Amino acid sequence: MRNVTLPPLANRRRGRLILVAAVFSLLSLLWQTSLALAEDDRLTRRQQFLENLRILSEVYERVYYSYVDELDPEVITEAGILGILDELDEHTQYLPPINYEDLRVQTQGEFGGLGIEINVRDHYPTVISPIEGTPAYYMGIVGGDQIVEIEGESAYDFTSRDAVERLRGEPGTQVNIKIMRAGHEEPFALCITRDIIKVESVPYAFMIDDIGYIRIQN
Repeated sequence: MRNVTLPPLANRRRGRLILVAAVFSLLSLLWQTSLALAEDDRLTRRQQFLENLRILSEVYERVYYSYVDELDPEVITEAGILGILDELDEHTQYLPPINYEDLRVQTQGEFGGLGIEINVRDHYPTVISPIEGTPAYYMGIVGGDQIVEIEGESAYDFTSRDAVERLRGEPGTQVNIKIMRAGHEEPFALCITRDIIKVESVPYAFMIDDIGYIRIQN
């Protein structure tokens, strides 16, 4: 039987420490290498982005100043944006500032206004229906009422957006409108105080026996 001489305990510990230190050094080197590669990739992508942006800007400038017809800069810009979006999925959309404001109002669920839903009919903004519990509702505005004037300005050929922009405002402020209603020979004036309009998708729900009923408003 052979005798095996083991190294002293201190030497074995020292060897383990050296091995651990070597592993940590290797991991640190790999980490620094990956960071350097990532940084190089980031710089490359940044350079590509700036170069593409320069090309876009140059094309825009050439078209704007050198095209045979005078062009609306906003139209050109929106066309460029839509061209970019064509390369993306159908769920990615561009919202101009005014559309974004509409979205913000809808998602927040409240705004300052009269509380009416409108659409354009026969060249005038026409009330579809008032929202229950709002200033318009309490003032007796009904579906089919045509808004022919807002603050002394004719609403003829107003879009729904034109009307909404003038009717909405800070709660507590007033807006003067003229309404043409079926059965009336002349428009009549109303002064309505704006209030906070809360948009509820489900304004109420109730139970009959073991069946639940809800009203889905929008």
